[in-house]
Amino acid sequence: MSLIALTGLLFFLKETSSGYVLGFNPKMLQWPTRNALWPFTGFLLFFGWIVLSVFWSGGAYDAWFSDVQSKLTILGAAVIFALLPPLSSSTIRFLHQVFGGSVCIGLLLVLLIYIPGYEDITLRIGRGRPIPTPLDHVRFSVMVAYACLAFTVYGIEGRKEGLGPKERGAMGLGAVVFFAFSHLLAVRTGLVLLYLGIIGLTVFYIFKQKKTILGLGVLLALATLPVIAYYSVESFRNKVYYTKYDISQLVSNKGERNSDGDRLQSIKSGIELWKKHPLLGFGAGEYKTAVRQYHVEQGLNNRVLLPHNQYIRAGMAYGWIGLILLLSGFGFIFARKESWTHFPLLLITTFLMVSLLVESNLDRYYALAFFMIFIGLNANKLKNPNTSYSR
Repeated sequence: MSLIALTGLLFFLKETSSGYVLGFNPKMLQWPTRNALWPFTGFLLFFGWIVLSVFWSGGAYDAWFSDVQSKLTILGAAVIFALLPPLSSSTIRFLHQVFGGSVCIGLLLVLLIYIPGYEDITLRIGRGRPIPTPLDHVRFSVMVAYACLAFTVYGIEGRKEGLGPKERGAMGLGAVVFFAFSHLLAVRTGLVLLYLGIIGLTVFYIFKQKKTILGLGVLLALATLPVIAYYSVESFRNKVYYTKYDISQLVSNKGERNSDGDRLQSIKSGIELWKKHPLLGFGAGEYKTAVRQYHVEQGLNNRVLLPHNQYIRAGMAYGWIGLILLLSGFGFIFARKESWTHFPLLLITTFLMVSLLVESNLDRYYALAFFMIFIGLNANKLKNPNTSYSR
């Protein structure tokens, strides 16, 4: 709803020398330039290919429309950021602070449920069940991890952006809180992305500030943090126990009914179906039906899940061409030299790219909105020549 409202607002606000006034935005009549659509260019090509797949979707127009609708956020975000002027550093920072505040509210809600039911919930974590969260636990943990790293960057770079000691300290404290809660939530996807992000941030500053010894010390200290969390956070320790058990079950071919077993089977099914239509895939309207039929034909008794790897899912649904176009979405961002000098953009892009290995985030509207908005927001900063650390 917010994306729709923002798009409508941008349609009817025009920029003048004195600011913005109501009136039809003349940019709507202009063909967007390549720079205006960056960094969404590749993702828009991927979206366009999904739309075109109506021609080989077997006439399943309702299913095709549903799949297209689930990815409309790509188009919406591209339009919004094509119309938005370059935002100031303070505005982008403020929006990150609002996001961090929203995550804090979510974490308070988690505590309101977790504390009264501590023993029961902690026990269930050891059996593969997550702590209840406002959104599904995987995406929520990714948002907490991003908030932690974004606040860390602003805490480090705040002096250059004119932040006082109190505000920098508050953002640093927020980063510590988000880091601690990531271990309390004990969601593997969020934790992997968090530690990858910390490693990336450390390497980024090693090359930027040439402080190799300090960076290596941070990486060495980082290696001890999971050990500390293991002995001090019960939910984290129970998740480790469950992961070890789940792996042992998979190795002994007894994990069919576990969550990881279901996910692994969904990936295997996706690969087998992809082989049947390698170039074009089944099309947006047919691939879900194909998965259900495959389970029936193979006599599989586990849950019918679409591939939990977004790249395999894209290949099965839209073929090699669709997968290449999806990968081009990351390629257009990484190919731009300025991207490598702006860590928040690298971070959110890498978060999306890595998360797609284990989750279908492009098919969850709130996950897709989260990634597209923050990709656009951080890329928008590169359009502003007065940024403090995007050079």
